[in-house]
Amino acid sequence: GNDKNSGTSPSQPLQTLQAAQKKAQELSSSGSVTVHVGEGTFFLQDSLTLTAKDSHIHWIGSGAENTIIRGGAPVLNWENCDDSILPHLKSSNTSSFVYRAKNPFGTTPFYQLVTGDEPAITARHPNAGAGWLYNWTQTKVDGNPGIMWSNNTGLPDNFEMSYAKAYVWHPYGYSEITGLANASFATKTVGMYPTPHIMLVKIHLEGALEFLNAPGEWALGEDNYVYYWPSVLGDSPNDMNITAALAPRIFDIQGESTNQEDVVQDITIANLSLVGSGWLRNFECEWADRMNSQPSRDPTGQWAYTREGMIRLENASNIVVTGCKLLAAGTSGIWMEHFAQNCVVDTNWIEGASFTGVHINGWDIDNGQI
Repeated sequence: GNDKNSGTSPSQPLQTLQAAQKKAQELSSSGSVTVHVGEGTFFLQDSLTLTAKDSHIHWIGSGAENTIIRGGAPVLNWENCDDSILPHLKSSNTSSFVYRAKNPFGTTPFYQLVTGDEPAITARHPNAGAGWLYNWTQTKVDGNPGIMWSNNTGLPDNFEMSYAKAYVWHPYGYSEITGLANASFATKTVGMYPTPHIMLVKIHLEGALEFLNAPGEWALGEDNYVYYWPSVLGDSPNDMNITAALAPRIFDIQGESTNQEDVVQDITIANLSLVGSGWLRNFECEWADRMNSQPSRDPTGQWAYTREGMIRLENASNIVVTGCKLLAAGTSGIWMEHFAQNCVVDTNWIEGASFTGVHINGWDIDNGQI
């Protein structure tokens, strides 16, 4: 296709989804419009935002196996590493199993790597299980709760802090992610922000390059390289379809308000695959919220930055999602937020979502609108 084409006949296809959206908006004033998305793979680094101007426009793929929209950018030109790049693997003679490639977003970090149709494993310690039992009241770092680890935990003496985080498993069946700061490797302590909600927890750390020590793991280095150890010995990432997922939404269906003229209406998304979406480092937002005493929660208690989905609906009605595959979502596959009326999600395959497949988030009693 070519974005200079008319886009109104099979012989004049457009190249990008953004150009198709613009052309469909021009045509929709005279009635319903169908955007036929052909076979192939489309990369979207930013969300495709659908507003009231996109009402009555239907996005129809050529089958979920044939029309693929990936929520990010391809990671290309992988090269082998060696001991000078990954000295923590020198003793095991495994550094050559790891490959690296430039971050396709330059200095902008991302937190989800998708290999094929599946999320890669973020480098972590320990490599399996819920980690070690920990009571954060026993350690203070700059006056705040922190982690102290002993030699028997096997943690490296030093590790990069920029993208590291703690994954906290609570005894009551849920988990949360906290950031790390103010590490003192001499005393083996590191601070956590925000503070976990319960004192006695199990914990593992993830996201630091020095934690990368097993097949299937990946990490983003402070040198702006992406590092990946293929799951199968001898496989090269250059022969694989690897995507750096950035935006948490692919289709962002967002009306300005619940007023009838502002609501997005009558849209179909059908017969295509959405593969990979990003997620936000929510603990940074939560920490700022707590420090400023301005929590960004809605009346149901959901943090704003968890209310994400590959397809996200708000102030929308009569939206249909059918015959699609939604794979490796950074948060949820589909998120319906507050005013999302008479919507249908039917005959879809949703797999590998980090949070929920389909989430319907309403209002608290007496706080909503009818």
